[in-house]
Amino acid sequence: MNTKNRTSQLGYINKVSPVIINTLEDARMWPVKQAKEILKRMKSQDPNKPIVLEMGYGPSGTPHLGTVTEVIRTMMVIEVLRKLTDKQVIFFAFSDDMDGMRKFSPKLPNQDMLKEYLGKPLSCIPDPYGRYENFAEHNHQKLIQLIRSLGYNMLDYRPTQDNPYSEKAVIDIIGGYSVLTGDDDLPVILLRSSDMYHSGSFDKALHKVLWKHSEILEVILPTLGEVRRATYSPFMPISTVTGQVLEVGVEEYHPENGEIVVKEGVERRIMNVNGKQCKLQWKVDFAMRWYRLGIDYEMAGKDIDVGTNPIARRVCEILGGTPPINWMYEMFLAEDNTRISKIKGNGISLDEMVRYMPASAIRHFMFLRPESAKRLDIKSIPRYIDDFLLDLNRFHHILSSTSDNISHDDQNGHNTDSFYESPIFYSRNSGTPNSNITAGMALNLIRGLNMPSAEQVIEHLRLSIPLINEIDKQVIECMYHFYEEHYEKPNFYPLPDALRPYALQLKEYLSLDATQIQEKLYQLGNTAIDSGAIQDLKSWFQAIYRAILGQDQGRRLGAFFAMCGKERAEALIDKACGRS
Repeated sequence: MNTKNRTSQLGYINKVSPVIINTLEDARMWPVKQAKEILKRMKSQDPNKPIVLEMGYGPSGTPHLGTVTEVIRTMMVIEVLRKLTDKQVIFFAFSDDMDGMRKFSPKLPNQDMLKEYLGKPLSCIPDPYGRYENFAEHNHQKLIQLIRSLGYNMLDYRPTQDNPYSEKAVIDIIGGYSVLTGDDDLPVILLRSSDMYHSGSFDKALHKVLWKHSEILEVILPTLGEVRRATYSPFMPISTVTGQVLEVGVEEYHPENGEIVVKEGVERRIMNVNGKQCKLQWKVDFAMRWYRLGIDYEMAGKDIDVGTNPIARRVCEILGGTPPINWMYEMFLAEDNTRISKIKGNGISLDEMVRYMPASAIRHFMFLRPESAKRLDIKSIPRYIDDFLLDLNRFHHILSSTSDNISHDDQNGHNTDSFYESPIFYSRNSGTPNSNITAGMALNLIRGLNMPSAEQVIEHLRLSIPLINEIDKQVIECMYHFYEEHYEKPNFYPLPDALRPYALQLKEYLSLDATQIQEKLYQLGNTAIDSGAIQDLKSWFQAIYRAILGQDQGRRLGAFFAMCGKERAEALIDKACGRS
């Protein structure tokens, strides 16, 4: 059993004991179930074979939430795997940068230039921003940056003709990373379709497809419409004239020579199936990758399950491979309940989530309920953060509790039954400190304090929370951006004259703690009711909220005033009473 320190971000559980392993295996969380399925599969595999996992990415646009979630959810499975087995694990993020570009987002610059490259492989289209060697690479680098910003690492592997793909080379990269960083964390390996095709690393598998083309067509043709059936082939030639990826019929197959005959326009061309002259149709490409790379596990959205996955599995078997475990998750939906699209740029973008949510909260969000569709509403971001902070609080409560029954405790006395049932453990947040503030409270402070920067809000908060920690600062910084760019600006209403004496009395109690201030608010409200100044407590608190925060309701005002500090809270009350 591997007892190395996996990563500092996994926090409290660094060494694996038999008691912890048994408890982890019994956990009901989805990464544990997936890891156990993979280990069950590996019993029938070559004992020397590494466990190989994959996710696919189409670099036709900026990576969206679904793309990054697929990477991170797979990493959640991998981190359980690596606690349960010593076997080598490899995780590929496979980019289909050989795909022909069908349309461009209207948001991209240099639209006229891009139109000239329609139909050409993404790896052959210039970067419209002029930063990288091609358009696909621009999006690759964006993906790498996003993955790293969320607490994981992604490394390049670039096979060439002189050094084609080898499993050993990948394992050496992973080992070199571990030595260089002193960390046993597993990096994601970015593998480009163009490198695999052009280096000849797929050639043998492509020839296998050629030999098996009749059997493959028997599987795929019945699923196509009449028009598409007439021209469908597993192979998509790359035009020697235009450089475009062609969807044309193959007139002849010659597996003995490794060639196909296609008709482009009026000309018949003999083309070698080697990777520089063609690529595979995407359903067959799925299957060929599984076969060539020995993929054991790949998760994907339900849209892939409907039409592609069953066909790809059968084609993989025809090629002589064993299809991987495929786990299908539900999709993220835009605010109008439509599917998020890289081309349309609808829904919450990754840039927005990284700007408005701490990385720890994003990982937590990605962990939750993958088998349920999620509608992403940018106005709900504070709630997503507070859901995370609530789970984090519960997790720290688990860490602080102990049990007399040793079979349920790990070697540090933590209650592992609950420990492994917490989303915090699987989202790399075990080492995240408990928060002193919520997103909702941060928004109230930002609105009430009206300071020109998040840094000033943080410094002011130190007056009431001297030990403000990193997660507190991240929540305030994210909510400051969110407030400035997406939050409806408050409409303040002065306190009615009849309520002002009671509000001014509150100033006498602002040196108390949050709970005591809240109690005084109730007492003053009841006094106002008894005097006939206000009808009920709901109306009392609504008037206070409107005057102090410009809203009808919110978080507990006692905590808000305590965090503001006595001097600032007094100024807010004076202003609400028309005395500033």
